[in-house]
Amino acid sequence: MSSDEHLKSSKVFCMLPWIHTHILPSSKVLPCCTWPYSAPIGDVSTHSLKEIWNNEEYKKLRLNMLEGKENTNCSHCYEVESVKSESFRQAMNQRFSHLYDSIISLTGEDGYLEKINLAYFDVRFSNVCNFKCRGCSPELSSSWYSDYEQMYGKYSDRSKYINVSPNPELWKELTDLMDTIEVAYFAGGEPLMMEDHYRVLDELIQHKKTDVFLDYNSNLSKLTFKHKNICEYWNQFPQVHVGVSLDDFGKRGEYFRHGMKWEETLENIEYVKEQCPHVVFTVNCTINAMNVLYVTEFHQKLIEDKIIQPHQFQLNLMVDPIELRVQILPKELKQIAEDKIRSYLMEIVKNDWGWYATARNSSIFNSIIEYMNQQDLSHILPQFIYRTKTLDALRNESFAQTYPEMAKYIKLD
Repeated sequence: MSSDEHLKSSKVFCMLPWIHTHILPSSKVLPCCTWPYSAPIGDVSTHSLKEIWNNEEYKKLRLNMLEGKENTNCSHCYEVESVKSESFRQAMNQRFSHLYDSIISLTGEDGYLEKINLAYFDVRFSNVCNFKCRGCSPELSSSWYSDYEQMYGKYSDRSKYINVSPNPELWKELTDLMDTIEVAYFAGGEPLMMEDHYRVLDELIQHKKTDVFLDYNSNLSKLTFKHKNICEYWNQFPQVHVGVSLDDFGKRGEYFRHGMKWEETLENIEYVKEQCPHVVFTVNCTINAMNVLYVTEFHQKLIEDKIIQPHQFQLNLMVDPIELRVQILPKELKQIAEDKIRSYLMEIVKNDWGWYATARNSSIFNSIIEYMNQQDLSHILPQFIYRTKTLDALRNESFAQTYPEMAKYIKLD
């Protein structure tokens, strides 16, 4: 079977365990960012990357994938694929398909790999973030810390700020692997507020690796850090993609992504477009219980206000925390959401967006409906109510005023 055939036909194979390792601010190591945080396969504060790269868990994972065996910790991708939406696994297989033959030929019978090829770089150096989005947690946002303690009790095993263990050996290993990087992905926390993010860019420039594709998931609220201006860096890299994390606009957007100022976000996007015209923008929208009724309105506004082109809309389906999944909504709200999306789907085919944008958006909006109706998790609604009511009290916000249409069916009191 050819590499293309295997990558397209396999339901379990993923390139990432051969070209990537995901390091969290806690120093825990996962095979990718969709792997459960509760099941790390290593820790860079106690072991080197080289040791983790060929530990028993990593080798077994590679062998299972080669043998077509499912892994329970890969369930996120399986779930996304079940509603015909593109999973992270599928996206990475497509992006790095050119490396398939070489990684297979270098894999030992026990899953061992002699050399580390860090083609896809993703180290979450810190949880520093100035937002505390409704769907986040202290693990990836320092701003969440006090709210979490007041909601659930003292967060005793974590400090407010979490940083990858300051191990000089880790930096030496990362520096030695710079030449293998093809894509450097930065997310958070908020990457544009992290010292180590700029250190990586400096290292890439020093290694004459400005051909690396820079890929971001950012709230784009801060364009300068100390004396550093991000546009001055991005203008040294020909390939830059910025996925702006936005789930809605105006007051609804500011409610869900607490800390965001909608008008300031628009100003920053325009500034980057002027200073770095080569930067490609998309909007990374996470579909959740609070925005599914309004996602079509949001998409339409992004296009009408020329923030993005119709095809530059990236969809993520929220899986965790479970109480924010769209599947927890009562059937009346699910029906309202479905009706709105189906009506929008009819409008999509009438637009002159071109076949690619039309097909892409038709697919992603259909996947929302399918995922929403895949399960009835309305019994979890009390958890949604508790989380929402508690955060409203802590943040002096109002679900009922922000989402009056939803509040008719979901009573917090």
